[in-house]
Amino acid sequence: SLLERYRALPQRTRALVLLTALVMGFVLWDTEEPAQNKKSKQKGANVAQGTPKPGVSAAPGSSVPVLPTFDQLKPEDKKFVEAQYALATQHFKNQDFDQSLYEVRKIFNYVADYADAKDLERWALEGKQRLLARQEEEKRLEAEKKTRAKIAELLMEISGHMSRKEFEQARELFPQVIALDPENEQVVQWKNEVEKHDEEVRQEALLRKFAEETNARAREMLSGAD
Repeated sequence: SLLERYRALPQRTRALVLLTALVMGFVLWDTEEPAQNKKSKQKGANVAQGTPKPGVSAAPGSSVPVLPTFDQLKPEDKKFVEAQYALATQHFKNQDFDQSLYEVRKIFNYVADYADAKDLERWALEGKQRLLARQEEEKRLEAEKKTRAKIAELLMEISGHMSRKEFEQARELFPQVIALDPENEQVVQWKNEVEKHDEEVRQEALLRKFAEETNARAREMLSGAD
């Protein structure tokens, strides 16, 4: 047998045969491994690409899907596209533009376009933008309305204080009006009146102090004369 013939060989010859067998085995393994890796990578690539939707194919040499025309769709897919178009159109008429966009874009998973679906998508986007702009304008006008009402309320309160010569109370409210309306003419007028009053009070205090000091010196002089 082969085993007996191998054992009959000199020891050095047996070692050489064993070494040759090991080298040949390594060469065969190294040759087969890239092919296995290539198959494994190809399998992984196929899994990564996924399975296209029914009726959707990919262009040769490309992973980008090529959508069929409406006439190429299956009957059930045609019904779905038609139903989605009708639903998106109805939402558009109701000015529910977000929902219209959501529904019409489902069509583009099956066909590149249908009827005026692309136009409907564009109209819905424009309608949404107009709606948002109108809502922002309404918010702005409402905020302005509240601001005007608050200013009117403050002006009425300040007017009461001014008429009663309660200048300190009026002065405390001026900044609130200025914060809402920096160029409010009525507040500017009142501030001038309050500043004028403050100056009159200061002058009166100086005159009173001067008179008191003059009287005190006069009393001293009279007292010394006695």
